[in-house]
Amino acid sequence: MGHLVARGKEAVRRSGGGATHDAMARLAEIRVPTLVVHGTGDNVVDAGNAPLLAEGIPGAQLELFEGVGHLLPWERPEEFTRLVEEFLA
Repeated sequence: MGHLVARGKEAVRRSGGGATHDAMARLAEIRVPTLVVHGTGDNVVDAGNAPLLAEGIPGAQLELFEGVGHLLPWERPEEFTRLVEEFLA
């Protein structure tokens, strides 16, 4: 049982990294076509981050899904798949 507790603590420790990691200054270094996709109803990651990412990446395409939450590919699978396929074509 102790190993489960240790694994849980490790997962919590790792999850905090995303909250403190800041790579905004390096976004301009991205030199590949980039699609930024976000749901405006996401209650896990603020949808306001998506435009910031897109603005920081040269030539990035921003697509917002109105009212869709954090699980965008599962909430709107057909639309999401079509968007990604068109972007990759």
